[in-house]
Amino acid sequence: MLRPVYWPLHRFWQDLPYRLRFVRALARRPFHAETILFYPDRPGFGHIAARVCWLLGYRTTNHPSARAVAAFAFEDATYKRPDAALDRPARDRFVINARCRDVSKSAVEAAHVRAFGYGLAVDPRGHAGRCVRKSELNSMHDGRLIDCPAEPEPGYVYQRYIEAADAGGRHVDIRVPVIGDTIPFVYLWLYDPNDVFDVVAAASVEETDAYLTAEEQRQIVAFCRELGLDFGELDVLRDNADNRIYVIDATDTPSGPIDVLPRRERLAAVARIAAAFKTRFVDTHLA
Repeated sequence: MLRPVYWPLHRFWQDLPYRLRFVRALARRPFHAETILFYPDRPGFGHIAARVCWLLGYRTTNHPSARAVAAFAFEDATYKRPDAALDRPARDRFVINARCRDVSKSAVEAAHVRAFGYGLAVDPRGHAGRCVRKSELNSMHDGRLIDCPAEPEPGYVYQRYIEAADAGGRHVDIRVPVIGDTIPFVYLWLYDPNDVFDVVAAASVEETDAYLTAEEQRQIVAFCRELGLDFGELDVLRDNADNRIYVIDATDTPSGPIDVLPRRERLAAVARIAAAFKTRFVDTHLA
């Protein structure tokens, strides 16, 4: 674990290759750089959205009246604040993630049931055996196994524990970047068998069709539409028992790719996301 004093320096170092690409792109057309509007916040260190813009040579702004080739509702929070300033650009153009106002675990569960026809929520008072307790809020990293029956605590959700281990006993997490109706690839995160919530032992970038069927990809896109998610990343598990996939988390402000990946692979992954972003959201707007 990095000490807090080193974290900003670490993030700057991780972002440096993308920033250098931006400087080179800007040097080629200093007076014609296009702008992406993010509102109410601009993406910061480590956010994939910032890295996408740097790779594509786009400036970013959070001024709603700015002239921009694409607009993006961006607030790194579970529940988004109502803001009339976001409604004004939304009336004139498509705003990425404008409908994604709630990415709590309960909202993810409700969208999952509508898109897939099944979910993973349990009532800990009546459930027998183990379940996962986790915060409603995003990015808390506080998932824990508990024994049931148990009394529920305010602010937490309770889910069936999904056995998603490979032959070596490592917990397999399929991270799914979604850009519109496109899933350009998936990440595989392999967790330490002794800590399936916190310690990612290895990671790789894999082709989508190798880990998700065509029907599962269709269901994931339907899930994102239910959640209002146009650009983001999902946390997906495949249950060893029934072979079905479960979306256990969703974020509209993803960071990464994870540092466990070699730098060259991280850069290549963001480049693929950037290409999909430009095709789906920028070129369509300019057409």
